[in-house]
Parts: sequence; structure tokens; C-alpha cells
Amino acid sequence: MMYLQNYIFHSFTIMLLVNITQLTSAQNIIRGALKPKNDVDSARYHHDLEEERVMDWTHESMVSWRIKNCNCKSHDKNLCLPVQKKHVREIFGFGNGQGNIVLPLNYSLITTVAWWNGHNGIDEMCNAHAHNSRAITNDAPIDTNGKSHPVNLELLGSMVDDPSLRTEWVKIAVNHIITNFYDGLTFDFESPLSVNDPRNDAYVMLVKETNKALKDIDEGFQISVCASWGPGLPLGIDGRAYDYKALA
Repeated sequence: MMYLQNYIFHSFTIMLLVNITQLTSAQNIIRGALKPKNDVDSARYHHDLEEERVMDWTHESMVSWRIKNCNCKSHDKNLCLPVQKKHVREIFGFGNGQGNIVLPLNYSLITTVAWWNGHNGIDEMCNAHAHNSRAITNDAPIDTNGKSHPVNLELLGSMVDDPSLRTEWVKIAVNHIITNFYDGLTFDFESPLSVNDPRNDAYVMLVKETNKALKDIDEGFQISVCASWGPGLPLGIDGRAYDYKALA
């Protein structure tokens, strides 16, 4: 079940937890898998490049791929699989605002590491999983050409005109999450949207379709979104009049 959690973070934002860029062209073709970033631990990408391809993931193929390519120092390959525990209370442990996690983390309190973007290497993910804590990213998905696809107003406008772009984006996002050993993704979108803006509906559909695509593969995956610190309707705080009820 998807529900709203009130967690203050960064500049007075909250996490809207869902249990659960911009496309350069409407004709983007999803072909290969994601290329590693230069600043990410290369040990996460020791697997054969031939196997890095966007595919229609199933639970079985996801498990097989992660087990085969897992590189946890503990040699427990199950640590590379999504965390299955459902926490009664979710507590996000945030980094220093620059993508780095300050170690060690207090896993007696933290249920989700945000953001684990690979800066501390794969073993921090393995360590989080050993404590039944998830490790999620707020990085925009990266396609086979190394291009980033952040959610922004232009992307959402394109999806209003061509809903098929949502399907393409979701495929890129799912592949990004699976092949980087993430437990999920935060939609780090904080641009203003009015109540009647059609991009509001496009945003809701994008979040829901990404959530469904991941949950169909494994219930352990998590999707969350950024929201203002209060509803502030009808205009919304900072103009962010998102459809919170629909997002939840």
C-alpha cells in the first residue's frame, strides 16, 4: 500500500513514500544497457558488457542477473537482491547533500539510505542490505548512450503530447535501477505545477507506471517522490500544487 510519510529533508521538503533528461527526442530508441559513471565504483560493472542491455525484466531474470554480477566482499550474493522487509516506520538517512554518505551509518534507526548513488562503492549497499535497509538513488536514469533523463517540465510536456514516451522512460529507469543494484528511485522533481496543468497528470502517471513496473518485478522495490513541506493549496508551496492524493 502506498502512503504518505512526513520526513523533513534538505530545504524543507518531505518525502512522499510510494510502496513503491529530458528525452532528447520523441524518437529515442532504448537499446543497450546503462554505462557506468566515471565517479562510480567500477567494481559494480565487472560483468560482461554484452549482458548490459535493456530487456523486459522479470523477477527471475532480475534475480539471475544480480546474483551473477554481485560483488559484495562478504561473498553473500543474496545481499545484491532487493530488500524484502516491510518496515512499520520508515526513516530515511540522508548524506551530506553532495551525494556522499558519511560512514558509519546507524542501521538500528535507518531503514532507507538516501541517497546511495555509488559514491561509497557497492559494499555500502551490501552493508545496508545486511541490516534490512534499502539503498535508493535520486540520480536521473541513464540510457545506453550515457545520456541522463531527469524528470523536468519539458519532459512532462512531451509526455502529454506523446504518452508512449512514458513507456520508454520507465524502461530506462527500471534498467537503471536493476543494473546498478538500487532498491528504488526518488523522483527528485520540485518544479512548480498548477492544479490544472496537464503535466500534473503526466507526472502522476509516470510515478505510478514506474512503481508498477518495479513492483511487477519485485515487491521489495521502492519509489518515492519529493514534495513541498506542506500542501499550501490551491497554489501549493513554491507553486508545487502536485496531486498528492493521486501520487499516494
